[in-house]
Amino acid sequence: PVICVPSGNFGNICAGIMAWRSGLPVKHFIAACNANRVVPDYISTGNYMPQQAVATISNAMDVGDPSNLERIRWMFGGQVQTLRPVVTASVHTDDDVRRALRELDASHGYLADPHTAIAYLGATEVLACDPEVHAQCLATAHPAKFGDVVEPIIGRPVTVPAPLADAMRRPRIVEHITPDLAQLAA
Repeated sequence: PVICVPSGNFGNICAGIMAWRSGLPVKHFIAACNANRVVPDYISTGNYMPQQAVATISNAMDVGDPSNLERIRWMFGGQVQTLRPVVTASVHTDDDVRRALRELDASHGYLADPHTAIAYLGATEVLACDPEVHAQCLATAHPAKFGDVVEPIIGRPVTVPAPLADAMRRPRIVEHITPDLAQLAA
């Protein structure tokens, strides 16, 4: 299959590439990105130019200098030309995401989060070029985590699953420590 991964810090696609390197039968990976297009530009031009992250409605993907790219580059010997046959990228705007969320809901009865919508968009581009491809997109979050984004787009409330609702009701506990191993261990 072709696997389309919503990509911001590139951890999930890095893990997928490691699995492929270990023998997982994958034809190709698509790094589906939002407006933070540092890696798509790198794959296209061969020049890596970190940038300030751009705020989008798929905010978990708002990364301008993805730390996992170094791992990916290492796996391909630092040569973008050896990466390109395995990984390509797609870039999608907030308007694209809104359209995809509505389409997934209306046409397929599937309620997605904004990040999964980007993976869907990347997979849709592949299928438009070759309808015989077996494309799979990764869903990375529940839409209830992004209810403030999803609800206005689909025009109704998102049901929050009981485990998530329970976690959201719990008090947030933050303990500040100095960068000291003994404090961390304690």
